[in-house]
Amino acid sequence: AGRAARERMKQLRLRLARRLLAVPGASLNGPLEEGAAPHILNLSFAGVRGEVLVHALEAKGVYVSTGSACSSRRPEPSHVLKAIGRSGEAALESIRISLSWMTGEEEIEKAASIIEQTVAELRAAMG
Repeated sequence: AGRAARERMKQLRLRLARRLLAVPGASLNGPLEEGAAPHILNLSFAGVRGEVLVHALEAKGVYVSTGSACSSRRPEPSHVLKAIGRSGEAALESIRISLSWMTGEEEIEKAASIIEQTVAELRAAMG
């Protein structure tokens, strides 16, 4: 991807991050802008297990993961998130969202709405 595509992804990532950080109990794992990868967003939602959220979102057509592809077979919390000072619990509550040069604004808005709604539903179901 060229410079323009990277900049576009960076802006879409920032837009998605700001939307999702408005969810109560949401926190960003890593930098918001400076030093952040333009296509990856890692967030935790307090009280919602990342793996549960991944499966609930998948059922609604939104595909995210709980970690990097190279650690997908490991059930323990991300050593990277622990290394940057996140608790084991926050690491287990995290999801990783990847964007591509093909991601558009409409997809960002739709994904944000579905993630917000799903986090609320899961929290309500857990009482």
